Amino acid sequence: MLIKKDTDMKIFAACLLLLAMPLTAQSESSRWHEINDWLGAGFVQLSISFSDNSRKSFQVGIADDPAGKQILEFRYLDSRSNYCNSDGYRDVVITVNEKRVKMKSGCKRLAMAHFITYFPTTEKGREHVVESFRNADRVSARIQGYDLSFPTNGFEEAWGNYGGDAI
Repeated sequence: MLIKKDTDMKIFAACLLLLAMPLTAQSESSRWHEINDWLGAGFVQLSISFSDNSRKSFQVGIADDPAGKQILEFRYLDSRSNYCNSDGYRDVVITVNEKRVKMKSGCKRLAMAHFITYFPTTEKGREHVVESFRNADRVSARIQGYDLSFPTNGFEEAWGNYGGDAI
């Protein structure tokens, strides 16, 4: 469990780092920053900067769902302080590699960071998300109105190293 807490802190640190990055590009496509840290911390992150210096980050990370199952969790982090203020989880649908996947979504707090988490709620959905990351160079997802493309290099090893479902 210590390893998973350490991973949470690495994810938190990466979120803060990317939200603090200066705006350096003018076109939207060149403002996307990518961190592929599947092998280091067990996640991949995309971040975008806007002309008003606000930033949004999207992550996919290996985590445990509330029942202790090893899952891939999508995360959304915004530099605005008031975007994540609801309690509990709600049902949503996210498109992952052209398939609609039922997910739970809710605010999650980690140290001083708040982010919105999305995780598959059905076994078929969990399998689709994991297999998408196993079988492609990149995985597409539509979250918060953004069409995203996450790299998968290193995912298989990170997935195997995580430790499996909690007993």
